[in-house]
Amino acid sequence: KTFGWAAAAAAVLVVGIGLGRLSAPGGAPSASPGPDQTATTAPNRDILRAAAVEHLVRTESLLTLLRADARAGRVEPSVGPWARGLLTQTRLLMDAEGGVDPVMSDLLEDLELVLIQIVGVANAPAGDQGRVESELNLALEGLREREVLTRIQAVVPAGPRFIGT
Repeated sequence: KTFGWAAAAAAVLVVGIGLGRLSAPGGAPSASPGPDQTATTAPNRDILRAAAVEHLVRTESLLTLLRADARAGRVEPSVGPWARGLLTQTRLLMDAEGGVDPVMSDLLEDLELVLIQIVGVANAPAGDQGRVESELNLALEGLREREVLTRIQAVVPAGPRFIGT
């Protein structure tokens, strides 16, 4: 659990570094991008892409746990804070990404909606099982309709990885 917050902090740090590099003063912009400008934007995109992929790996873990919990008819108490943290990171990545990659932008927007629904599940009163089930069904329906897990798996490189959540 501690590693999950450390990984989240690392992702935010990477995004912060990327944003800092994007917004660093580098002289007056020219009318047409030269080779130097193109060379500096590619690494920034690579940094943001790496942060987004790491974020998607952690998010995939949450979504998989949520689906398993739904089959068992319960939601782990840790899902709420985890989803809120991932929602914050998703919004940071959306702001940092700025629509440069349309596929990633669309995925992050759909992921944001699903995470909002998951936070709704976590915020439902514990005694109101009907509302919990209703919110959970909405979140799972959004997950299915938007094919979020399938799209995450298409973006995240295959292979063994350690998921610190």
